[in-house]
Amino acid sequence: MSLLPSLLTPAQQTAIALQDGIEAMKRSILADLAFNVSTLEQSQDPQGTLDLLGAAASKPFAFFSAISTVAGQILTEAGDTDGLAQLLAIVARVPAHTVNEDGTVTLTPPAQTEVTE
Repeated sequence: MSLLPSLLTPAQQTAIALQDGIEAMKRSILADLAFNVSTLEQSQDPQGTLDLLGAAASKPFAFFSAISTVAGQILTEAGDTDGLAQLLAIVARVPAHTVNEDGTVTLTPPAQTEVTE
């Protein structure tokens, strides 16, 4: 049992708990976003996976975009450059894609670089 909490006022304990909670929430959101990107990255057939989702394929992309936007705004306003860098690195891993009118998603293949000799 730590003596530290008994040396802090209730207001100090609450302030520490709020700061810890915010940090834990940030770590959780970033980890969840990274996990979802990794899930698609690790698929042996990402386009086939999205095709199986059909019209529902756009939902993960829309949700990811909305959460990333809000997280980016919060991290920017908080001046959390490390958190923002982590978020931007995760967003950069989202494959180029087109959300079609019917909700399906088409991945854009990476551009082929021509090798000249």
